[in-house]
Formats: sequence, C-alpha cells, structure tokens
Amino acid sequence: MLEAFGERNRGLYVLKSRGMAHSNQIREFLLSGSGVDVVPVVVGPDGVLTGSARVAAESAARATAHGLTQESEELARALERRRESVESHVAALQADFGAEESLTRRLIETNERREDAVRLDRLDRLEQGRPLRQTSDRQASDRRTMSTSPKPQARERAPTPERLHLTLFVNGTSAASSRSVRRLSDLCDRHCPSGYDLEIVDIYQQPEVVVSRGVLAVPTLIKELPLPVRVLIGDFTDEPRILAALGLPAATDD
Repeated sequence: MLEAFGERNRGLYVLKSRGMAHSNQIREFLLSGSGVDVVPVVVGPDGVLTGSARVAAESAARATAHGLTQESEELARALERRRESVESHVAALQADFGAEESLTRRLIETNERREDAVRLDRLDRLEQGRPLRQTSDRQASDRRTMSTSPKPQARERAPTPERLHLTLFVNGTSAASSRSVRRLSDLCDRHCPSGYDLEIVDIYQQPEVVVSRGVLAVPTLIKELPLPVRVLIGDFTDEPRILAALGLPAATDD
C-alpha cells in the first residue's frame, strides 16, 4: 500500500524475476471487474505518481500535447497563407513586368522606325535640296499635317531661306490646343517666306511618340528643320520669342 498526497493506493513491486527482464519501479495497480490492471508509470518531481496525482499529470500531458498539436497546425496554416500570398505577389510582378516589357519593345520599335525615317528624310533632303517627311501609314492616320508653299517673292530672292519643318504636340481637341494651332499657323503664315510643314500630334492617340520624343508638357513645339533643333513649350503668345527661336524675321517684306 502506497500513501502519498493524502491518498492510499495499491502498489506492486517485483523483487526478483529469474530468467526475465523486470522493472525495479513500484507500479500502481487497480482492481476492476475485469481483473487487475497495472497502470503505466508516471514520474513527477517527487517520484512515481499514483492515484489522483497520476491522473492530473496525465491530463496535463494530454493538454500540453493537444496545445502543441494546435500550434503546429496553426503554423502550417500560416505558412500556407504566406505561400499563397507570395505566389500571388510573384504573379502580379510577372504580369507587370510582361506589360512593361511589351511597352518597352513597342517604344524601341517606334524609335527604330523614327530613326530610319529621319535618316531617309536627310538623304532625300540632300538629294533634292528640301526636307521630305517619311511617315508610316498608322502615323499618318493619327497625325494632322499642314503645309504651305513658298511665297513667290521669296523664290525671287537669293539665297532662299530653308523650309521649316515643325511638330506640334497637343492635348486632343481642347480649346487650348485649338488656340495654339491657330496662333502658330497664323504666325508661320505671316513670317515664313519659304513655307513650312506643320505636323500636329495628339498625345492621346500616339503616346509612344510622346515618350520617344521626351515630351513632358503640352502644347510643345519642336522645330525639326532647319537645324539646330529647338523645343518650345507654351501657348505661343510671346511672338518675338517664338520668332527668335524659329530663326524667323520679325516682319516680311510685301
């Protein structure tokens, strides 16, 4: 009989068992309707536990094991959620990269076509003595071009001023864009004795051209020819400044 923690419990100790392995621990046993049940040994800080102390220790061990199992399952679920989040982020990055790569390739192709056009234009100008534009079918459909012929009086003078080639970037069909086109056209009509070519580009219809030319604001006017290239930004109300930038005289002879 074992007495501990205010209880008396039955214990069994085998002093010796010849010819077979045996334990030197005191084992608790229970008498039940099915016979004698020897319970597993539960060791605590003070030694072997029996009775209610053993039951409490077994319950605590089961609770600890259950908590560890729940913690492991929660960690596994958190890891799975993290994996799904990372995969989603990677997929979004890949989609963004694909879109950026596609846009970059289109811009590179546009720049290459423009370089070819500029090269051909310079060759034609050298051969014929005047600037010629090389424009693709798609660009022609998205751009408006205004062209004037040299004035008769200008052809009689020597030497003849070189024909202006201008590109104007506008913001769709807004009122400000319309005013800019009218002011620039009126100025060129009055001050370009050799005539001019005015190419109007809508930034909404051809954003790749805007990017390739480095246009940051509208309206923007680029004087392509004669060299050097000049870039003007504004509403073209300061006529003396515009004429000076374009290399045009302040007034023309009648």
